[in-house]
Amino acid sequence: MPRHKFTHEERQRAFMEKVDIKGTDECWEWRGYKDHDGYGEFWSGNHKSHAHRASWELLYGDIPEGMSVLHKCNNSGCVNPYHLYLGNQADNMRDRMMAGTAAKLYEGEVWLIRKLLKSGKFSQRFIAKMFKVSQSMISSIKRDPNHSYKRR
Repeated sequence: MPRHKFTHEERQRAFMEKVDIKGTDECWEWRGYKDHDGYGEFWSGNHKSHAHRASWELLYGDIPEGMSVLHKCNNSGCVNPYHLYLGNQADNMRDRMMAGTAAKLYEGEVWLIRKLLKSGKFSQRFIAKMFKVSQSMISSIKRDPNHSYKRR
């Protein structure tokens, strides 16, 4: 039996049932399930997306390929579309560094990561899990050997 294709209005209604709506300048907190990073997860039929991405799509439409939906408020649980904007991965990393939410590493950890990468024995994903950072941070360390990643 084919699955029900949700209309835009049905998807909107299901989404808004899980949002604590406040003023346009305040965060609208996602009341549904959140992942370990605090991002809401929204299911529509058999399609799952981050709630802030769904919020963008419901108000503004499709997200262009290669673009991320970023938070002006630095609140990963916020789905207020007026707090969201489009940016690329570099914008996202810059914002996280400015907000102090990006993981930071000690100089010795960066040295060891570079050694592990050079050995070719470990995937970037595995190294990221070892150091409890994102795979994109490991990739940045690999691409930019002169950059410093200091842990607080």
